[in-house]
Amino acid sequence: MSNPQPGGDGKRLVIIDDDDDLRDLLADIARGAGHEVLSLAEGRRAMQAVADFKPQCIVMDLSLPDYDGVDLLRDLAEAGCAVPIVLISSHRERFLDEVRRLADARGLSISGTLRKPFKAEAFLAAL
Repeated sequence: MSNPQPGGDGKRLVIIDDDDDLRDLLADIARGAGHEVLSLAEGRRAMQAVADFKPQCIVMDLSLPDYDGVDLLRDLAEAGCAVPIVLISSHRERFLDEVRRLADARGLSISGTLRKPFKAEAFLAAL
């Protein structure tokens, strides 16, 4: 887990992705846009990180080796998470749409979906 970096007046973000290079790139882009970022390589640590860091946005990959992204969404919903979530995945659009519908049905706020690979502009727009 990387330490949060102050980023001015932006949002507090938690980024969860097991791809070190992508996670670091997204964190750098977000910090460059003035956001404070906490990045995680493991989904299992996400619930505690969300509780402790109190982000204003969660960016999460759906394919995590230690914790299924759909299970993480279920746990966030059960915890009453009201934080907007950006889903990222290399899965097909159809899968992303289905996961978004499931998350919406559980009361989660999905603010965007990004299919890998995506451009930095699309990432920032989703935030």
